[in-house]
Amino acid sequence: MLSKDIQDIPPARFESIEDQVAYLHIKYFYNSLPLDVKYELEQMKSSINQRIKGLIIDLRGSAGGVVTDVIALADIFLSKGIISSVVTNKEKEKHAATSNATDIELPIVILVDAGTSSGAELFAAALKDNQRAVVIGSNTNGRGMIHTIFTVRDDRSLMTPSGYFYTPKGRAIQNAGIKPHVCTAGMKDNSSVKGYMSYFGKKTKYCDRTLHLFKNDSTDIELGVALKMLLNLEVSPI
Repeated sequence: MLSKDIQDIPPARFESIEDQVAYLHIKYFYNSLPLDVKYELEQMKSSINQRIKGLIIDLRGSAGGVVTDVIALADIFLSKGIISSVVTNKEKEKHAATSNATDIELPIVILVDAGTSSGAELFAAALKDNQRAVVIGSNTNGRGMIHTIFTVRDDRSLMTPSGYFYTPKGRAIQNAGIKPHVCTAGMKDNSSVKGYMSYFGKKTKYCDRTLHLFKNDSTDIELGVALKMLLNLEVSPI
């Protein structure tokens, strides 16, 4: 488990599923998360003594975090390409992957829902647009606005909008959110992976915003589909 706590809420939780798939649930991003992820994956590889078949990054309900922390985590999964663009009144700044080789080369599936917001949307878009991960779930929140905080008085501050986030392909996140590759909104079970895979190769025109309540793993449609993708050798997640 990743153990940096704020107000007793773990910002990220790491575990293995069936000793074959790594699962990372991120509530919010923090500075040392990239190092923690690499450490936990190495520990998992050593403990199960076999190849990990894939990584599930669960961003459902994630509020994001500091932009630099989000970019730093995306960078360990990308060998090239643009991670994000920030457009303000003064300039347009692009953030690109910094390494020639990825630190982690596992197949990746990202889970999203209506609670996936801000920096978490930026992360999902970075891996989706660079064809590094398959995104499963419902349309995300659509919070792509940057705010700047000014101190007005000793005990008061003013927050004003100062710019917007854009995906690597130039799409605004504000209001629109991120559309998943596989939309599970309204679906009742995960009994047939083929039903979900039929969405690949088709442009998702619309996907409802729904929230996942984390009540019961046995009814977790998105997690079930992700596991079938990564464990079924006939189904490629990319």
